[in-house]
Amino acid sequence: MSSNLTARSVQKEDTKRKLKKAALDLFAKKGIEHTQIKDITKKAKVAHGTFYVHFESKEEIIDQELKEFNESMVKEFMLFIASVENIRTDEIVSGLLDIYFKNLIEQKKRVIVIAEKILKNLSIENVRDGVNHPAFLFLNNLFNHVANSKSLDLENIPYLTHAILAMWLRISFQGVFNSDANIEQSKNVLRLLTLNAIETILPGISEEVLNFDL
Repeated sequence: MSSNLTARSVQKEDTKRKLKKAALDLFAKKGIEHTQIKDITKKAKVAHGTFYVHFESKEEIIDQELKEFNESMVKEFMLFIASVENIRTDEIVSGLLDIYFKNLIEQKKRVIVIAEKILKNLSIENVRDGVNHPAFLFLNNLFNHVANSKSLDLENIPYLTHAILAMWLRISFQGVFNSDANIEQSKNVLRLLTLNAIETILPGISEEVLNFDL
């Protein structure tokens, strides 16, 4: 009995993956608005009603993709921080930017689809808070940890975090999604701007060698 349940669970997850992949391929090619549920199920080679076993709507697929993308990238951030000790601030920034750009480049199709959905349903909350809450929490906690260890003021750290994420979004998109731009140049500009922002709000930190026990 348990083996049958396991087999069904594996098949269910496989079908869900096929639907998500088919949907992302079609969204990237045709746009979300012009992709119908029947297009997705036809490409995934499943019955039309099977879609609704796994998802309520096309938008739910994209919401799940955004959540998975954000959480996966932050997990890489955390693994990077956990793997280092006695590291300079500029090396931390460079390491985090490498991970950030790697994810954008490797998952361009996914990012394009997510961006289309966000822009279509843009709200004042999206503009105010951003769309990567896990990344905000990670960086905010990181800056708080550093500031506490150096007895620095914590009041402006949320603004620092928002500013850095906004810069990263705009300039990285120029580098990755603009054929006339240079990815390494975009990354280097972001590194300099990020270090300047950190130094402005947390004086002296940009020259420090740091240890983490988060």
